[in-house]
Amino acid sequence: MSLIDYVSSDYQKASNFLKSKSDPKTVLVYVEDFCDVSFWHNILSYYEKRLNIKFEIKCYSNNTLNTGKSNLSNLTNQTGKFLLICCDSDYHYFLPEYSDMARATNSNPYIFQTYAYSIENLKCYTESLHGVCVQATNVSDRKINFVETLEKYSQIIYDLFIWNLYFYSQGDTQTFTISNFCSLIKITEILEMNANGDFLFEQLENRVNEKLQNLQQNFPSIKVDIPNFVSKINHVGLNNTNTYLFIKGHIIYDNVVLKLLNLVCKILKTEHKNEIQKLARNDTELRDELNKYNNSLIQVEKILSVNNNFKNCFLFKKIEDDINNYISLYINP
Repeated sequence: MSLIDYVSSDYQKASNFLKSKSDPKTVLVYVEDFCDVSFWHNILSYYEKRLNIKFEIKCYSNNTLNTGKSNLSNLTNQTGKFLLICCDSDYHYFLPEYSDMARATNSNPYIFQTYAYSIENLKCYTESLHGVCVQATNVSDRKINFVETLEKYSQIIYDLFIWNLYFYSQGDTQTFTISNFCSLIKITEILEMNANGDFLFEQLENRVNEKLQNLQQNFPSIKVDIPNFVSKINHVGLNNTNTYLFIKGHIIYDNVVLKLLNLVCKILKTEHKNEIQKLARNDTELRDELNKYNNSLIQVEKILSVNNNFKNCFLFKKIEDDINNYISLYINP
């Protein structure tokens, strides 16, 4: 018997028989990386008491330090009521027939996926970002509308994303790669805001439009086929206002949202400190109040990393549906 045979739903089911009937049964849950454990625990722990089970969430690394989806793919045939896989969707949700892992992710009831590209995209859910700023600054002023800002960003990159996804769907890893696309949609320049509090994306828009025009000129037949391709993937709920949910997660997380949050938080903290300075009656009071405020601050990076306020996102409903489907399988023999 190989090592992987000991990591299976059937093996875990047998292990559970050794427990008292009143003790919660253990369900093994394997994720891509240790950073994913808290994300999926936040979602799954809600169901433990209802089912009298304990979700034991961990990385599957086959006794090595190597983690990731390639390791999880070794477990797809071992899943069942007592062994689950939770993973990022990447492009599997768009292209369910693209690979064996894509097919398994979209058809296996014991595999849960993010539906967004990754957990990072959900942590960047627009409606939660004002709350992230409040936690980081202890200031509730709404400097910008994050929903409108990321809708604007999504509109700028949408058409180019469709082109990138088209090449990927054809197995073309040379013409316009994911890396090429990501390098164009990063916010590399210093961000600026106008008097209305709107972020200026002029350089990003220029880069994207230049590449888009180049692709349209060089591949006229693909340009004609793009509308047909869009109709094939419209089941995912992608549109030009929510593109940020479906692009590579670390790009939107590190190179867009964190840049926006850092700038907004810097402005909020500066304004609050200026207000303290204006109201302080003497140098001692000023020093004490500034120290008190500075000690209350938490780095916005830390808050975003544990941001779980994405449950109003329409993609989370799909995760819930998958879990409820699993529950029906778990309860019924």
